[in-house]
Amino acid sequence: MDSLGDSIYSATTISTVTGNESVAIVSGVGELANDDVTVITFFGGANVSTQSTGITVGTQVNVTKATGVLAVDSINFSNGNWNATYEYEGAEYVTNSTSRSLLPLVLIFFALAIVLIGYVIVVKGFKEFF
Repeated sequence: MDSLGDSIYSATTISTVTGNESVAIVSGVGELANDDVTVITFFGGANVSTQSTGITVGTQVNVTKATGVLAVDSINFSNGNWNATYEYEGAEYVTNSTSRSLLPLVLIFFALAIVLIGYVIVVKGFKEFF
């Protein structure tokens, strides 16, 4: 991040990051490395995947958004390592709506404090003009 403004923007704006990893499936359940998953774009291997006919995300492949736990249909996907490509919310995003509302105010109050300090310095330096 280059500045406080960039940090506030990242914390208050949802941005998605693409994850691509190998997931170990045991008894139809696996866990992605990241949580806050927004969409699974691909899951599978060389022979069977979400691009195959009859395999759909939401039916045979499901993910719990908050935890990144992946549940798959054990008929189509046996135990083992499978490839997963998905999008997730970046780690810097603040999920609490009250905090997201207050974060931009930090920058405003910081600017007001600088203006007030400058005003006080000018008034104390030039008392004869005020």
